Amino acid sequence: MLEQLVRSCRASGRVCDEVDFGLLPFGDAVRRLRGAKALVGAHGAGLTNAIFMSAKAEAAPLMIEVLPRAFATAARGFGLIKFGFLPGLGIRHARISAPEADPRCVSRASGLAERLRDCDVQLEWVDVERALRGQTQS
Repeated sequence: MLEQLVRSCRASGRVCDEVDFGLLPFGDAVRRLRGAKALVGAHGAGLTNAIFMSAKAEAAPLMIEVLPRAFATAARGFGLIKFGFLPGLGIRHARISAPEADPRCVSRASGLAERLRDCDVQLEWVDVERALRGQTQS
C-alpha cells in the first residue's frame, strides 16, 4: 500500500520518498527532514522527527498525522494534542482519519482506544493531497 501511495504522489508531479528514519544515521535523517516540505506518517512518536523540518522555506512545512478512524473517534476525549507544539516551531500540522484496512481489528480491540491505534489503515493519495492543500482538520 505504501508503494502505491508513493507512485500516486510521484504521478501528481510531487517529489516523494519512503524513508525509515530508524535506519539512517542521525545527521542524514536531519538533513532529509530539513529539505522536506511535508512529512506524512502514522500517529506515534516517530512523527516527532518533524521538529527537524525547516520553517525557513517559502511555505511552512507540514506534518500530516495519519490515524485509524476508530482510534481518532475513540480518542477525541484524550485531546490528541501530542503535536500541539509544532505551530510554535513554524510547522503546520494536519490529521487524516483513514478507514481501517481490516474491520476485524476494531472488534478485536474491544473498545480500548490504545488498541485501536494499532489498526492498519487504507490511506488514499487523494486524502494526502487534500491535507497538503490545507483542506483537513488540524
